[in-house]
Amino acid sequence: VVVVVVVVFVVVVVVVVACVVVCCCCWCCVCNKHSNIPIGLVDLYNIDFITETAEVGIAIIDELNRKKGFGSAALNEIKEYAANVIGVYCLRSFVEIDNMASNILFEKLGYEIEESNVVMSDKTMNIYKIEF
Repeated sequence: VVVVVVVVFVVVVVVVVACVVVCCCCWCCVCNKHSNIPIGLVDLYNIDFITETAEVGIAIIDELNRKKGFGSAALNEIKEYAANVIGVYCLRSFVEIDNMASNILFEKLGYEIEESNVVMSDKTMNIYKIEF
């Protein structure tokens, strides 16, 4: 259904008084497998290699491409990438309460609500988490 192409993987290492802080993110283009046309973006950010955690976000831009399995496939691909390439085994996502499609998507993929009704930047969010 979908091809996820890693577009950018950025690692910034800062050494502060014998501590190493790693800030990392990975942006991936979501493409239609048959046409190879980009239809969205999936990303890992706030990657923490010590706790093996990251945050994940997804956007399928054109409404015509939504509810066709592209989001599910992209999130499954980025989960495999997280585990098999960068060694991250816990993902979190911040989803607006009123974004029903995204809430259903993350629940369908096995993410559990870690916190609900969290106010962030004047938006009420669900925080989803999956460990694998």
